[in-house]
Amino acid sequence: MIIPAEMQEDSVSPEQMQQMIAMMTPQSVEFTPTEGQAIVAPSTKQEIIANLYPAADLNSITFRLPPDNASRVGQRVFVRSSRQITECTFLGDTTVDNASVMFVAGDSVVFIKASPTIWSRVV
Repeated sequence: MIIPAEMQEDSVSPEQMQQMIAMMTPQSVEFTPTEGQAIVAPSTKQEIIANLYPAADLNSITFRLPPDNASRVGQRVFVRSSRQITECTFLGDTTVDNASVMFVAGDSVVFIKASPTIWSRVV
């Protein structure tokens, strides 16, 4: 395929395309949290789908989002709980906007990496 010279600088190599596709492919993880437990999300630049399956309703847990040096701006973390969790506190390396969440059974929440040091809840 012949690419005009003015477009060559903007082209993406096959390797770069594979890296972009890998980042957009979600990583699905499952956790069975217990009361007061701290959950740690995988350190990855991929989208994360975290399913929480507590054995019973919980009062409080903590969920640590991926660290700043292992995540990317625009990355999303989806979290769903199969049971009620009265307070789930989300932590990051620096700032997490709207960090406290209450789940009822079947609820989901999404956080997006809004800047290099800020995770923000999508409402």
